[in-house]
Amino acid sequence: MTDDAPKPVYRGLLAALLLDEKPWSWNWKYNPSLKEHMHALGVIAANYNDLEGQFYRLFYITQTHFEVGKLVFSKLNNAQRMEVARKVAETQPLSFRERYEHFISGYGTATDNRNILMHSKAHNASLSDLTSSHLTLAKPSKKTPDENNFISLDVAELRSVADDMAEFAMFGSQLFYWRIAALSGGTITWEGGETATPTLPDKPRLPRALTLSTQPDQATAPPQLEASGE
Repeated sequence: MTDDAPKPVYRGLLAALLLDEKPWSWNWKYNPSLKEHMHALGVIAANYNDLEGQFYRLFYITQTHFEVGKLVFSKLNNAQRMEVARKVAETQPLSFRERYEHFISGYGTATDNRNILMHSKAHNASLSDLTSSHLTLAKPSKKTPDENNFISLDVAELRSVADDMAEFAMFGSQLFYWRIAALSGGTITWEGGETATPTLPDKPRLPRALTLSTQPDQATAPPQLEASGE
């Protein structure tokens, strides 16, 4: 393509302009090659919110007084909540404690991953390059805010992050219902009168931790961890 040749235009933007419609920001702001990547980012955000909700439920259900636990949760930042949760875990039955500590560790990694992805901006969002296979994100450095660190992920890697969060959210939900049942002899009675006896779930493998690079072309995700349950 020569310098004076017209640059590629996303067909959705062109169609909207021809119909005299107000184009959606996606059409004029983001590279269409990144559509599935951006969709995966949205799923990550939704899955993390679910995971955080499970952490909240486990946080207060393991307290001596539930309402106090809810109040404490609202007053602390995330690092403090995890510190309190680990202390409370030490008072729990051993079989539950090991799983709860595993959940807290996985939640911590998922939170770090979420913060990297959701507090970054798309570095390669330009409409001029329609062949991007990776979404490269830029996050300002804490030490030097006017400099960026980067991470570059393909669709499969982003979906893996989302799946890690979904798996740990399910793990947390199973722990919550086991803990609820333990308060009434190990059985839960649902509103319709049906009963269930939850069992402690197996520990899923911990989520992999995303890492940042100082250079966009070196910003790749670490290899997937083997499923070990530890």
